[in-house]
Amino acid sequence: MNCKKGNFNRAKLEKRIREIEEAIGEYFRELDNNDEGGRVQWLKDKGEEYRALLRRLIDSGESQISLTTVDSKHKLILEHEVTNEGTD
Repeated sequence: MNCKKGNFNRAKLEKRIREIEEAIGEYFRELDNNDEGGRVQWLKDKGEEYRALLRRLIDSGESQISLTTVDSKHKLILEHEVTNEGTD
């Protein structure tokens, strides 16, 4: 004999999944509201930055991407952006 808690139909599974997703969403809203140090926002921003880089990498057809930043006052390369095929 099966207990009712162990039986699932489509509607029951969809309801459970929806409840879990809502609970996760509420948890993230609480994190956002209590993020005094800005850590959650920093992580979100960094994630968006990496997603944009991934899109650029995929669009370029290259296997890697490197970033470049130039210090215009001192004419120094602080970082660089290059796409190329790694050989090591």
